[in-house]
Order: sequence, then C-alpha cells, then structure tokens
Amino acid sequence: MDTAVTGLPGGHGTPEALRTLTAVALDLSWVQTLVAVFPASLYGEGLRRAFLQLAPTRSDRLTGWRGRAGVLPVVLAAPVLVAALLACAPLVAPLYARGGWWLVLGVVIAFHVVWILLSTALTLVYAAVAPERPSPRALLWGGFGTGSVLAGFLQGFLLFLAIPVDWSLPFGGLPVFGAVAALALWLYLLHILVLVGYRVTLVLDQTFRGGLGTAPPP
Repeated sequence: MDTAVTGLPGGHGTPEALRTLTAVALDLSWVQTLVAVFPASLYGEGLRRAFLQLAPTRSDRLTGWRGRAGVLPVVLAAPVLVAALLACAPLVAPLYARGGWWLVLGVVIAFHVVWILLSTALTLVYAAVAPERPSPRALLWGGFGTGSVLAGFLQGFLLFLAIPVDWSLPFGGLPVFGAVAALALWLYLLHILVLVGYRVTLVLDQTFRGGLGTAPPP
C-alpha cells in the first residue's frame, strides 16, 4: 500500500487515509474480522433488494438472508483481488509519479488491471447476490462490460482527487464533512452504474435466449 500511495494524488488527505485504513486492517484480530463479516453482509442484502427492483421477479422469499449469503463468495474472493491489485503497484505507481507519457502508460495498465479484477467481482455479484440467474454468457458480457465502465469511472475519481478544490468550503471548513459528502456522491454514482449493468445483463440474457424485448421494464 505504501508503494501504491506514491502514485496517487496527495491532496485531500488521501495517502494518510489509506495508510490509516491499512494499519487498522492489519491490526484486526481474527475475532474482530469475523464480527465485521456480519455487518458487511448487510451490503449483500441491500444489493439484492436493489436488484429485485430491476428484475422480472417481484416476489422473493428470505430476501435479506439470501443477499447476505450471496455476498459471502465475494467477501472470500476480495482478499485475493485486493492482493492482485496491490501486486501491480510497483509497476504502476512509478509511472504515475513520473508524469508525461509515462503517466498515460500507467493509466492504460491500471485500467486493464482494475477492469479484470472489478469484472471478476461484478460477475460474482450478479451470479450470487442478484435474484435472477442469467446465463454464463450474459454474465460474462454484463460483468466485464460493466467492469470496463467502472474501471474508467475509478480513473476519473483519481483525476477528481487531483483537482485542488477544498471540499470543506461548503461545510464551514470542516474537512470530515467535505470528504464524506464527496465520497458519498462518488459511491452513489458507482452503485447506479452497478445497477444499470445488472439490468443490461438481464436484457442480454433475454437476447441470447431469443426473447429480445420480453423483459418487463423496471
């Protein structure tokens, strides 16, 4: 993480925040980690309820518990995906720091790495958390298509971090409120893209099955 931080914009306290987050994560005991899994599973419940609004299925039994159980494969895969991302830091971070055309090369490499890792996670989410089970072909197209959009979106977030604008100005100079508001906006937009990608996956599934236009509107 220290290597990755060297290539990120230094404004808005980003390096310090990532180092603090990493230090806290590394200091967690096994008991604390297991306890944290339960509230983390609530994220799966929220995703399933959101996906249910976009799927042809309108009735779903045990929605909350199915969403919580469905997100567990993603939780198990997350450490591997994060480790793979950090393993690329020694290659990408120096390119970001050098600037010029080296920066462009770093963006291209980072985009493809993030695209593959994000697409893998999204494919798992659409397959395990969502109420509908699209075909493997639709899952791959939808997951990797949405992943490409999100990879570009996250590159845009890095550009946003580099803009020298004080987020705390609308909040009376309180930096915490400014940071929370900015991150909440980006997380909201990111999840809108995730939901749209799921809807596209369902439409692709109907198309591949020969039923274009049969999926009801959300």
